[in-house]
Amino acid sequence: MNLDELDNIRLEINKTDDELIGLFKKRMKLVQEVAEYKIKNHQEVLDKSREDYIIDKYTSSIRDTYLKKEVTEFIQGILKISREAQEEIMVSFTIR
Repeated sequence: MNLDELDNIRLEINKTDDELIGLFKKRMKLVQEVAEYKIKNHQEVLDKSREDYIIDKYTSSIRDTYLKKEVTEFIQGILKISREAQEEIMVSFTIR
């Protein structure tokens, strides 16, 4: 692989990252809506069965062991960030 090939791959990674960040921002806006719903309906942040369902949904069909591990970690990271954001929103709501 020469330097031009590596640069082209990195450009594709950058484009993919741009898309991921855009989708992540959209997801976090939805997470805020979820937190507001949970506040109004007196629900807890953590819904373990929902998280288990999400992880299974996106990993159950992956046969590549390493990719499955990486996708699981990716989803777990997103879920952790989402929980923490919901907790912050809920705490700031109770402080008001």
